[in-house]
Formats: sequence, structure tokens, C-alpha cells
Amino acid sequence: MQNILETLSLPIIAALTVALFEAFKGATGGKFNKYIPLLAPFIGAALGALLFVALPEYVPAANVGAAAVLGAISGLSATGAHQVKKQIGKDGDNGGS
Repeated sequence: MQNILETLSLPIIAALTVALFEAFKGATGGKFNKYIPLLAPFIGAALGALLFVALPEYVPAANVGAAAVLGAISGLSATGAHQVKKQIGKDGDNGGS
């Protein structure tokens, strides 16, 4: 069971990062959407470090710094996943393959 939770910790950080993006968008009225990709690694790093401090047995890292780096990577992957979802959800075709 611990291995499953350890494996799921990074996607959980990514999902929490996306949830925080959406809350940020709602709170600011979308004025600062262009800065979200810049904030994503920092949000992910903070979540990774927080998760490591709270539940170190579920984070696949040896220390807080490594957990922060893994969180930052998860934050960047959250941005990429959000952009993929956004592009797939667009109506029409861009003419490319």
C-alpha cells in the first residue's frame, strides 16, 4: 500500500497545483493568467516540501530539497497537462496534424 501512495504522491501534487491555478484564476478574475505557468513550479515545490514534512513516508525523496524539486517538476507537468486538456477541448481544427 505504501508503494502505491508513494507512486501517487506526484500526480496528487500536480492535481493540487491545477486546483490552486483554478482558485487563483477565480480570485483574480483571470487578470494574471499569463503568470500561472511561471508560478507552477513554485507552487509545486511548496506542495512537495509540505507533503514531505507532513507525510515523509509517502514522498519518494530523501530530504525536503529533493521533495521540493519533485514538486516543482509536478507543478510543471500540471501546466503541461492543463494545456493539453485546453487544446483538445478547442472547437475546430487548426489545420495541422
